[in-house]
Amino acid sequence: MAVTRKIKVKSAQVGDPNLTVQLGVEDTGVFPAFVQVNAQVTLPGAASPTWVSGVGQTNVPPNTSTAVTVQCSFPDSTYAPGQSFAYTINSVQFADTRQGPWTLYTGPQDGAWNGSVISNDFLVAAAKKAAAPPVPTSFVGSIVAFFRRLFG
Repeated sequence: MAVTRKIKVKSAQVGDPNLTVQLGVEDTGVFPAFVQVNAQVTLPGAASPTWVSGVGQTNVPPNTSTAVTVQCSFPDSTYAPGQSFAYTINSVQFADTRQGPWTLYTGPQDGAWNGSVISNDFLVAAAKKAAAPPVPTSFVGSIVAFFRRLFG
């Protein structure tokens, strides 16, 4: 399949301190194996933005994915949930290997390529939600645990 010529920023979040960007295609194309996001994040109370960068790997096999999530870490010694962060996505690049060569995306931009988000520890919350309680050893407890996993 051909590489996408139209990208949409589906969402941007800040948490744990990372800028996490979800990208999707808006045509019949796909993402290559690796997608790099270069952005600026303005920390609460900061006079100037901090440059951040991250690489996301798409689904295997390569060149079949229509969505990708990229995390861009940044230093913030005073990070806490509930703070307002401004962000701007400056560029998106593609590569077939992590080492490159990287190709700059120059097509149409849709979605929130810049904006303001409130920080949230969504990564911690997701990890806690994914952690399963210990499996009971009794027969009745096993049945209860089965139905909790099935309907929970």
